[in-house]
Amino acid sequence: MELGLVVPAGLSPSAAVELAVAAEEIGLSSFWVPEGHGGDAFALLAAAALATSRIRLGSAVVNIYSRSATTIAMAAVTLAELSAGRFTLGIGTSHDEQMLSEHGLIRQRPMETIADVVEVVQRLQRDHQLSELKLGTMRVDRFGLDFAPTSRHIPVYLAAVRPKMMKLSMRIADGAIVVWRTASEIAVLGANRPVGWALAAIIHCAVGRRRRDCELALSDAREQSSQYRNYRALFESQEQHAGICCTDGASLSAGLLAHQMAGVDEALLRPLPAADSSADQATRRLLAVLRSRPVAS
Repeated sequence: MELGLVVPAGLSPSAAVELAVAAEEIGLSSFWVPEGHGGDAFALLAAAALATSRIRLGSAVVNIYSRSATTIAMAAVTLAELSAGRFTLGIGTSHDEQMLSEHGLIRQRPMETIADVVEVVQRLQRDHQLSELKLGTMRVDRFGLDFAPTSRHIPVYLAAVRPKMMKLSMRIADGAIVVWRTASEIAVLGANRPVGWALAAIIHCAVGRRRRDCELALSDAREQSSQYRNYRALFESQEQHAGICCTDGASLSAGLLAHQMAGVDEALLRPLPAADSSADQATRRLLAVLRSRPVAS
């Protein structure tokens, strides 16, 4: 199982880029940028691409509604070029509440729309030009790049909160990204996967010295995510909640082993500060723990 790092909330753009360098230095496999309120994900990944040379880079995730499909595709191709093929595009359909309140947009036909975005990304990279493309939710009469991409393939992962999106990702994408799922749930969701398809899991790692502080940090993070109906329904149905209380190397290793046994290919760790620590302090401590243990198995 490969290990990656997800930028936590609370870091400045420059600190996020420095974190990519630090993740590469300790030998992590990948570095991921979510798009919330910490800065434009594609811009941060472009800066990280120029500051690193080996670590894989990914978006985890950008939504498909606040940019056009062609803009997403062009950004993906650009990042693949800047990173010499190290970029993975993680996309999702976001939430009704977030799209309406933050962007003034209404989510429509999410399953069909994300499938069409994947089609646009794949065609633009392959053909460099789009002409009279008619899909279920969109139409592109003409769009093209002024350069020929050298990257042969950009992996596309779909954010899968529900089983239907997981199944769609197995059919049209290179992998899926799950979040707030326990290891036992992941084992069920990832069953019967196709060959070559990757299962990535964003794992919230509450970093603190006491388990109780870590549990409270995870509870607070779930409470914040509960403002979205899909996550709220997920939490209400769970017999136990997801996340790792990272008080030391042993607790982190135990949590990671459970996810590896569940079939996770890429564990994407997102630090959560416990007690009164900051995002920067929690991230530094998590990196120190990772530095002292094997980062891949």
